[in-house]
Amino acid sequence: MIFLFLLTTPAGALAQVNPDKNPKQIHSQTGFGDIGEPVAAIFKWLIIFLPTVATLYLIISGYRYIVAQGNQELVEKAKKSLLYAVYGFIISIASVALIVLVSQALGFTSGLGIK
Repeated sequence: MIFLFLLTTPAGALAQVNPDKNPKQIHSQTGFGDIGEPVAAIFKWLIIFLPTVATLYLIISGYRYIVAQGNQELVEKAKKSLLYAVYGFIISIASVALIVLVSQALGFTSGLGIK
């Protein structure tokens, strides 16, 4: 019984296809036209978010360095956090530059609004 059902199901599905008419278009519910648009939107958000976080971390680390008042353990922690904040800032800026350079080398716009 199940075997007969499996044999007849594809035929029933093919009977519903109308080759004379064009298939209906599928419209996106997100408002994005292709996959590049949401990716560019995410990168645009990260371009603003990451340097802001790195700058705040620089400010907090500098404050910790000032407040350490000569305590070697706290001074070393503050120096490390300052160094990591600078690394994060450099990496965030370099990542944007890398995206723009690679997209220009491949001959298309990055979608980030940066030329």
